[in-house]
Amino acid sequence: MLMLVLATAVFLATHFVSSTPLRPLLASRFGEWPYRGLYSMAAFATLGWMIWAYAGAPREPLWPGLRLVPLFVMPVAFILIACGFWRNPTIVGADALLKSEDPARGVIRITRHPIMWGFMLWSGAHVLARGDLKSFIFFGGFLVLAALGTVLMDRRKENSLGEDWKRFAAVTSNLPFVAIAQRRNRIAWREIGWKRPLIGLAAFVAFFFLHPLLFGAAAAQSFPSRPLRMLVGFAPGGANDILARIVSQKLAESLGQPVVVENRPGNAGLIAAEALAKAPPDGLTLMLGSTGTQTMAPHLTSRLPYDALHAFAPASLVGTTPNALVVRPTLPVQSVRELIEYARTRPSLLTYASSGNGTTLHLAGVLFQQMAEVQLVHVSYKGNAPALNDLLGGQVDMMFSALPLLLPLAKAGKLRILGVGSLDRHRSAPELPTIAEEGLPDYESGTWYGVFTVAGTPQESVERISREVRKVLEDANARAAILTQGVDPKDSTPAEFRQFFAAEYARWGKLIRQGGIKAD
Repeated sequence: MLMLVLATAVFLATHFVSSTPLRPLLASRFGEWPYRGLYSMAAFATLGWMIWAYAGAPREPLWPGLRLVPLFVMPVAFILIACGFWRNPTIVGADALLKSEDPARGVIRITRHPIMWGFMLWSGAHVLARGDLKSFIFFGGFLVLAALGTVLMDRRKENSLGEDWKRFAAVTSNLPFVAIAQRRNRIAWREIGWKRPLIGLAAFVAFFFLHPLLFGAAAAQSFPSRPLRMLVGFAPGGANDILARIVSQKLAESLGQPVVVENRPGNAGLIAAEALAKAPPDGLTLMLGSTGTQTMAPHLTSRLPYDALHAFAPASLVGTTPNALVVRPTLPVQSVRELIEYARTRPSLLTYASSGNGTTLHLAGVLFQQMAEVQLVHVSYKGNAPALNDLLGGQVDMMFSALPLLLPLAKAGKLRILGVGSLDRHRSAPELPTIAEEGLPDYESGTWYGVFTVAGTPQESVERISREVRKVLEDANARAAILTQGVDPKDSTPAEFRQFFAAEYARWGKLIRQGGIKAD
């Protein structure tokens, strides 16, 4: 990011040289046209440096991108630029127009700097739409250049042209519509005509459609051009890690590039999520995300250095694992309905274990209490294993845990499964009812897994990643390996995954806020 700041500063300094006493010194030293040639070379070189620094800078979201802003602002920007090249006394080499009887004609009646204002709108639209730090610096640099350029240009013209400029400035304004509002001028639509605005609109339409075609599709055709990495927010050996390695191995085969799994454990997976949020939006950095990291942990952290909802581009789901409600075998209940009645007559007496405050298993219990209107006592453990051990030992009454882990214990008579947290009965135990059909309609809890990349990645690249993930899930060997982990393969399109992710983020966030839940 420091490189981008430096490149932008040098870019601006290069352009503002023409408004300092250094310009006439350089022009007299080298000659006017050689100076202009050197100036243009320096301008293009610093612009190239800026673009290079921008492409390599990490994406650090500042606010949710206002994606629709360009659709409304950019057409106006292109129209101003297109109309600004006709009879514009402020552009280079057009000073003679100021000596005419009516130097302010056409769009110049609205603002004497239509081209500059077009660039201001263009750059401002990009800043608002992208909503990240590097775009704020990069496009903000263009915004500053255009804004200050209008002021410095006016000052330079006034000093060099004297009375002709004053006569022109008296009937025009820098800020659009100010001269018209002050009745120093009026809009003459006939002078503007319809050809130049149509040219501007045509340029906008071409830019709108060719921009993704030239920069998106071309990138997608060569994507990926370098090795990829798959971030995992947990230590090697867990479900997230194993699924990431299954998917990465098959992705490497289909994409023709290595996909390296990179474990970044800690803070409920948020360390890896932050690394993804700050990665370049080129599709080369992926993450195997899950329910807890993506939709629960962000609501339990007071200050996240990224926007948990908008910093990522969901590519495809990978699979789901339902939770199940399980009780100690000595508890005198045989169904979810009986448990609810039992708990209602004994408020705050039944205990339920979880793998820690704010975890998926804890929130499954909070959701159950809220929907069943019962009061249970939460007992937090440092992990699922000690919680399950105490349930087996009878120290706690119940808990929620992943169904595949509980089935062998239930068959051995050590525990009793009352209901499954999926909306439909599970293929591995169709005899078990769902919690939803046992009196809590729409109750659903479990863990889902999915592949994410960075927001701002070309949509064509996101689509390519999604297609390849879906191919992985169609592979018989990959499906078998995923099923072995107790995960049911489930894919999605990017649009479907984004809608699902947003709904999950809102659902768990609301539950956490209502319950006043804090992380350990």
